[in-house]
Amino acid sequence: MTGRNIHLISLFLILGLPLLASGANPKIHDVRLDYFFGGPLAVVASEYQVHGELTFIGSGSLNSLYLHYQVNGEEVQTTFFDEIGLNPMIPFYYQAHNPWLPESDGTHQLKVWFSGLNGAPVEEGASDTLLLDVGVYEYLPARELTLLESFSSMNCGSCALLNPQLRDMVDEHEEIYAMIFYHPFGHENSPIYQLNDKDNDIRRAFYQVTYSPFAVIGSVHQGSAEYVSHDRMQLKHNRPAGFAIDAIYTVVDDLMHVQVEVESFVDMPAANLRLMVSVTQDHIGFDVPPGSNGEQDFYHVMRSFLPDANGSYLPPQFAGDIYHIDLYYYLGNAELTEEDIEVLAFVQDMDTFAIFQTSRVAYQESDGDDEDDDGNGDDNGDGDNGDGDGDNGDDEGGDGDETSVNESDPGRRFSVYPNPGEGLFTLRLPDDLTPDAIRIYDATGRMLHSPDHAPYTSSGEIQLDLRHLGPGIYFLQMLTGQGPLHKTIIFTSR
Repeated sequence: MTGRNIHLISLFLILGLPLLASGANPKIHDVRLDYFFGGPLAVVASEYQVHGELTFIGSGSLNSLYLHYQVNGEEVQTTFFDEIGLNPMIPFYYQAHNPWLPESDGTHQLKVWFSGLNGAPVEEGASDTLLLDVGVYEYLPARELTLLESFSSMNCGSCALLNPQLRDMVDEHEEIYAMIFYHPFGHENSPIYQLNDKDNDIRRAFYQVTYSPFAVIGSVHQGSAEYVSHDRMQLKHNRPAGFAIDAIYTVVDDLMHVQVEVESFVDMPAANLRLMVSVTQDHIGFDVPPGSNGEQDFYHVMRSFLPDANGSYLPPQFAGDIYHIDLYYYLGNAELTEEDIEVLAFVQDMDTFAIFQTSRVAYQESDGDDEDDDGNGDDNGDGDNGDGDGDNGDDEGGDGDETSVNESDPGRRFSVYPNPGEGLFTLRLPDDLTPDAIRIYDATGRMLHSPDHAPYTSSGEIQLDLRHLGPGIYFLQMLTGQGPLHKTIIFTSR
């Protein structure tokens, strides 16, 4: 029950004889099924369009063809296309004249095949057969955004022509489209590639990008960017979504904290799903073009995925499941602010490339920013002296680090000392607080360390040994019954 990139995933093809009359002779087919746009999800009593893209790989030209589809072994629906007039290797978009109207929920089997190529008998097969399970539901959420991923090169002349067109298309429809722009070719020594070589490499390898300009629209299109259009983006956008995403991010002392909640409306127990969270920079400009194609300004540039471009694993999903995750990114290292970036969250099947929902992550001012919730002008909503802990600000531990962020209870305090330190840190907690888990992240949001149990000292404090990580800036997350606590830890060299 996932989107299909038909020519890559042979699991969903019955190779050889199309499902037509029995006894037809097997043959090498001249029609290659490239993409199916109908999707793996449908809604009861809503029209399901049977449409996609094929390519004629024979000799001569593609002039006429029969399209057939069948649901659950019932009556075959047939559409005849004539006067096509396309040369080999030129994509042909097809759509059945009669859409399928699902009458009940559940899993339905859809078969799609082609025959009667260029005047041949209708019984003579022309393609393999697409076999697809479509999950039909009483309700599915609408798609928030359709994501375009664009892979470019600073030495590619056609990229310089196409990139502004793609950007304009996305920006003119920013209420329904979003974009991530990559410079994935390390051999070019591109400064954009060097901003995050790891995530550029991961996404390039994931989509098997070997040339530019290359573009991806989930499972609907992967290939030359010249074929990206508003119509093709709309094909993706018109599909129902399988998930709803509710996400916000806050920034405290240059540390971005992203909170994501994913609600499932579909059953996908076997899909290889990941939650992807990307940070893009709105604009990067250079005084001198960094490459030979003359481009100086770049937009929607990928700066990081959280924790990286492998995403966060989603367990088997069933309708009604809700999944929460907290992620971190240090904007200070990237010299970014919330005004420079866009944060996106999307659910993707790593086997089929299908993206089931994309959402913009909204910026929310945290306690201690410029909002004043209690009217006393201290901007922290706690009605006290502004130190966020409801006391007299005396820093009772004497370690100089008493500020904390706690999303569920901003008044709760804990401390880390010595901070800065040389790898051995002590955590002092209130008596009534017990950690469920401790996690250490680096500046990109990648989790580096999580002890199996809290190593308490004789005085009831927690000893944290980070010497194996080496000097740097790290971010501590402590999960508790009262909510997560966060702290920046500075590990200095001797």
